[in-house]
Amino acid sequence: MNHANQPQPAKMPNLRSLQELNKNFSFKKEKDTAYFSKNNADNSSNRFVYYLQAAEIEAMPTIRLVHCINGNNASNEYQSFVVEPKDQCTGISIVRIKLDNLKNLHCHIDILPFTALKDIAEPENDSKVLSINTEKSKFVLKMNIAISQSDTDEPMYTVHNVDVNSLEDFITSDEIIELKRILEFHAAKLIAHYILEGHYIIHGNYQNNTVSLVSENDLPQIPRDQMNELLSANIAAGSIALGSMYQSLAHSTGILFENAVSNQNQQNSLAQAAANQGIMQIYSLDTVADAVGIAMMLGMV
Repeated sequence: MNHANQPQPAKMPNLRSLQELNKNFSFKKEKDTAYFSKNNADNSSNRFVYYLQAAEIEAMPTIRLVHCINGNNASNEYQSFVVEPKDQCTGISIVRIKLDNLKNLHCHIDILPFTALKDIAEPENDSKVLSINTEKSKFVLKMNIAISQSDTDEPMYTVHNVDVNSLEDFITSDEIIELKRILEFHAAKLIAHYILEGHYIIHGNYQNNTVSLVSENDLPQIPRDQMNELLSANIAAGSIALGSMYQSLAHSTGILFENAVSNQNQQNSLAQAAANQGIMQIYSLDTVADAVGIAMMLGMV
């Protein structure tokens, strides 16, 4: 697969916009007391958790603005969010976005299928938002999406470095190829669409700088509607990535649970992530039948 050398339109027609989706969404903002610093109260001033409540399905994913402290210093250039299909569940995704200039947007997504936020959180790190370290997780799936303008000023996206090899001990080589194909072609297209739309909203109404879309200090000051759309765009990216992975591996969930999950509560959390299979996919594409099928397979209905 050499999809990276084949730019595709980042804007997809006939999908609900973030503004339309947010008519069915509401965000509940709370102090993120679970990850407050015990040593420095000032470092907890901007630590919030946002609970998304959707009118059409029973789901309550959470999203947090975070600071990545991985060994790669380039991580500091990104605005980062952690998406959990359910608060304190196993199975999370991390969405990182960087704006190089007005025409180049980069989205890096890490999928941690067997990791909970508490496993990688560093609440005592010297940062006003929660710090995380993905190097603490053994199983990390990665994908990079770059969005740029074509010669005709049409936004195009390319996909780079789709890496799912950390699951090679749990699934077959054919399933590795299929999972990579799902992420590279199906999921990346949807993610690029919503990340691009989120960029348009923020850049058009709240221009900050060319390093990140919105700084950590300025994020709480964004008007509520724009904030909801920014959060929705990142939840879309994280949920689509997680949901696509669980959907493509639905027939292997028994093996995955047996080898990687140790108790029923964690199984329920992974089932929740699989059932959600990307909230935005359910709203924007005709994937309800897939969602029901996966839920039935997992014994959730």
